[in-house]
Amino acid sequence: MRTRLPLMLLPALLAAACTDSTPTAVDSAALGPVASAKRDAPVALASTSVVMSNLNSPRGLAWGPGGALYVAEAGATSVQGPCAPVPRGANCYSGMGAISRLWKGAQERIITGLPSVFNATTGDITGPHDIDFQGRGNGYVTIGWRGPPAARAALGALGASFGTLNKLRPSGGWSIEADISNFEAANNPEGTILGSNPYGVLTEPGRELVTDAGGNSLLEVAANGTVSLVATFPRIPAPPPLGESEQVPTEVVRGPDGALYVSTLTGVPFTN
Repeated sequence: MRTRLPLMLLPALLAAACTDSTPTAVDSAALGPVASAKRDAPVALASTSVVMSNLNSPRGLAWGPGGALYVAEAGATSVQGPCAPVPRGANCYSGMGAISRLWKGAQERIITGLPSVFNATTGDITGPHDIDFQGRGNGYVTIGWRGPPAARAALGALGASFGTLNKLRPSGGWSIEADISNFEAANNPEGTILGSNPYGVLTEPGRELVTDAGGNSLLEVAANGTVSLVATFPRIPAPPPLGESEQVPTEVVRGPDGALYVSTLTGVPFTN
């Protein structure tokens, strides 16, 4: 289970750290003498430093057993296999996905050759998107797809590893725990165009929770690998001419109040 800040809070924290320190013009008389004095006080900016470097499209991260920090790397732009046509361009196999670990000050790529694809038309790199742990030796990684589930077949045997939740073995290997994209193909819970892109993962005793950023759904994977629907996300208002936009779920965390919190992006039209 995650022992880190929810990723959905990181953009806000980074934005706060990088915001221009120039105060906004405010009527000091309305604020009063105390507030006026505070307004003129110097603003302390957070300092930053590089913790890990030379990562290939880093995505999710989590603290693991022994206090090590693990980062999912989606891959690189090299193409080393077949291509699968998708609505925008083609997903071409690269197999450059990886997991890197920072432990006792040393950075190491502990798993390489994980499934990943590069789409030259969109510039997207899709592969390992997120990682989380449940106890010792039980690491889980989502492998994205960013396309219709059926399009995976164009990659042959390689295609079966995309759109999945995977379990990492202490030996450095991995195995498919659940086919998330297949659930989208069979159920299409949001009821729109078929698409799947497993992204965030939260591990809990006896189950994992996965966001499908392509299917716009939050799913549960039981201990036996069975996938079921937890929630879909309604469309939200957007500027003309479309008038509404999808909510694209990315990360999921369990809050201190016991509720699940899911971060979302907007789909087409991309309003934020």
